Amino acid sequence: MAAATAQLADPALAAVRAHQAVTRRAEVATLVAVLDWALEHTSDDDPHTVTFGERPLPLGGVGCPVIEEFAAYDLAAAMGMSTDAGLGYLGRALELRHRLPRLWAAVLDGRLPVWKAGRIAESTMRLPLDGAAYVDARLAQSVRTITFAQLDRLVTEALARHAPQDVAPPADERHAWIDLTNATLHGNVRLDALLSVPDAMDLEDALQTGASRLTDAGCEEPLDVRRSIALGDLARGDQPLDLVTRPTRDLVVHVHHDSPDLGRCATTRSPVTVETIRTWCGAAAKVTIKPVIDLEQHVHVEAYEAPDRLREHIELRDLTCVFPHC
Repeated sequence: MAAATAQLADPALAAVRAHQAVTRRAEVATLVAVLDWALEHTSDDDPHTVTFGERPLPLGGVGCPVIEEFAAYDLAAAMGMSTDAGLGYLGRALELRHRLPRLWAAVLDGRLPVWKAGRIAESTMRLPLDGAAYVDARLAQSVRTITFAQLDRLVTEALARHAPQDVAPPADERHAWIDLTNATLHGNVRLDALLSVPDAMDLEDALQTGASRLTDAGCEEPLDVRRSIALGDLARGDQPLDLVTRPTRDLVVHVHHDSPDLGRCATTRSPVTVETIRTWCGAAAKVTIKPVIDLEQHVHVEAYEAPDRLREHIELRDLTCVFPHC
């Protein structure tokens, strides 16, 4: 508490905060000015039919106004940007204003920085209108805490839900590659692998167990080194993996009212296809199907402690802690 009070009283830090606030307000003012300019330079021409002369530029996603080409070049020059950078900025601004209204409101009231709003807008341009609306609604209450990894997963989910025809056909990308041609000076080589979630969880358990056993045996190396040694032990058969195909892990499936064709892995918080879930069910020791959970439903309880069903509902709905300043 004393440190926080000292920071508030520090005139240098106060000056930094004041300048930051001025910069943020200026960034929002610039964004608003660019969008006001865009309203005066929209084109009614179809960008897909004009073949000669000035072309209308579709810079945002579907539903955003198209902009006069030469005017857009003038805007980039006025902002001191290259043509590509200026067009990119304008496209993100149009996407934010016309397809992400909740996030646009968050920018105007200072809850969402302009740079972060631009990153979100850039990722949603490939989505159809309903897909962009889905992302906008899901992010509206967590704009302060959303990470780019969470954003990428959410956009992938929106694409699978609202534009499945644009999702590349499934391909088995699993691999395990060891670069034996580029050993380090100390004799180490790099390993890269892509595993299914069940295989990765079993391997993670094996590495944790192996690292703990090394510690019990007196090994004082750092954890990462012990995990590396444990992986080598597995390869040599010191802790043999059971290569007989058998179920090794329980699987819990949450059935949602709004996702008949798509699921989400609770371990990685990433969307997965129903076919993948079906494969996991076949390899699980026990499959537990939870009752249908409608994420749009509001469940009220009068007890101090939330029941398990409500806790699961909230965790699956919000994906992250929504407590203020968490």
